[in-house]
Amino acid sequence: MAGVLAAAGLAGCSPFGSNSAFTCQDNTQCNDGTGGKCEANSLCSYTDPSCMPSGQRYGDNSGGNSGRCVGDEQRDDGGMGDGPVNQVCYGATNGLVKPCFPTAPTGPVMLSGTIDTGTSSLCSTTVTQANGFCVIAAETIQIEATVRAVGTKPLVLVATKTIDVGSTLEAASRRSGAAPYVNTQTGAGSDPTGGCDGGTNPAVNGGGAGGSFIGAGGIGGAGTGGTGGAPGTKRTAVNTLRGGCRGQDAPGTGGKGGRGGGAVYLIAETSILIDAAINASGEGGHPGITGSVGAGGGGSGGMIVLDSPMITNNSAVFANGAGGGEGSGNTTPGNPGPEPIDQNAAPGGGGGTTNGGDGGRGSGGGMADGGNGVNDTNSGGAGGGGIGLIRVFRGTLTGAVSPAPS
Repeated sequence: MAGVLAAAGLAGCSPFGSNSAFTCQDNTQCNDGTGGKCEANSLCSYTDPSCMPSGQRYGDNSGGNSGRCVGDEQRDDGGMGDGPVNQVCYGATNGLVKPCFPTAPTGPVMLSGTIDTGTSSLCSTTVTQANGFCVIAAETIQIEATVRAVGTKPLVLVATKTIDVGSTLEAASRRSGAAPYVNTQTGAGSDPTGGCDGGTNPAVNGGGAGGSFIGAGGIGGAGTGGTGGAPGTKRTAVNTLRGGCRGQDAPGTGGKGGRGGGAVYLIAETSILIDAAINASGEGGHPGITGSVGAGGGGSGGMIVLDSPMITNNSAVFANGAGGGEGSGNTTPGNPGPEPIDQNAAPGGGGGTTNGGDGGRGSGGGMADGGNGVNDTNSGGAGGGGIGLIRVFRGTLTGAVSPAPS
């Protein structure tokens, strides 16, 4: 790479400035057999999967941008930091999200209540390099009462100084507590389009499989004359901010699958203090109600990302899969799959009927995959949801955490 770019006589390229950078006009002038690309700024880049989301890194003869990921360009307006010219950017260089603003965000912001990431006026309209996310930015951010992040987009909080999670920050998905069971809260960015493998659906009186994300969902239990669902393939690498995946629905009038957990990303340039839970877990699977029908699978955990030089965790940070629902008997309903309340695994639904299969436990507590639903002569229990993902940049996250951060 370096040898080709360093050739002073390279066609179409010319040195400029004191950094001996070369400019290109098209991709052929950057091609040394490794798929070189001429970027819009006329510098050559090369494929590097560790650079996200661009997937490209500048070559050795790119002046001040040599060796940098595309998207993390050196500013040339005399200011400090990376990002577009005349913009102020935040977050780790290798982070999944690096929001940029025309000027540094100022003032304190105190958050509480429900934030719909698809419609909230709190979401910044001047941010760049964070397309598809709801970005809330300030000098300091405090969660002063429980925040429930719902909606179509992941939630990103950016503080030029500190983020204080003084009350629960929740991007979890939830269902109502009594029959008829319905989804009452879908975590922000849950069930991304094209991002979930649905697996093989159950048949007749079988239970649904749990949702898969980083961990696999549990297999659904079989009922009379039917088969349980098989979970979708789990993800081995995730390079973008996204939520988890829903569990499978049972056939016919059976229980519905729980939604996957949502996604939340915290960036603080000084510190993040966690005195209350951060929860991006899945929704419990809905049970069979009557008529010997299968139950719905538990939703997988979602995604939590923390990016700060100093992270203090005095509570619990978890993105667990939920329990699968219990199948019903002829006249007796099953019980729903419990939802995670801390870093430990939630159990599966059970105890509602003697002739419907119990649901499988959710993930958590060191278990990445959801538990399998139980077979029964009448109806199958559903599988529990697989584990989500926690990523940490710059700092270290310790204490009550599930799954272990990467």
